[in-house]
Amino acid sequence: MKYLNAKKVPQLLIAATGMKWADPVNFPWTMAFLPSQKTGTAGYVRYLLKNRPAAKIGVLYQNDDFGKDYVKALKELWATRPVP
Repeated sequence: MKYLNAKKVPQLLIAATGMKWADPVNFPWTMAFLPSQKTGTAGYVRYLLKNRPAAKIGVLYQNDDFGKDYVKALKELWATRPVP
């Protein structure tokens, strides 16, 4: 990705959900086809805030970029929730 962006070679409609594929500031020549994991995780967070606002969350995730992006998105979104 870094090499192709440096050469200004477009990478369009990548079938990946990792958040690194949605970074137009650093990688303007790269565009994913699918929404990022942050977008999907936002739905989970909205559900929890609506139905279980005092919930404690435990996460099992795979130890790679795919799993770590979900955890990162969850932490970011949960940290922005309104505190009662």
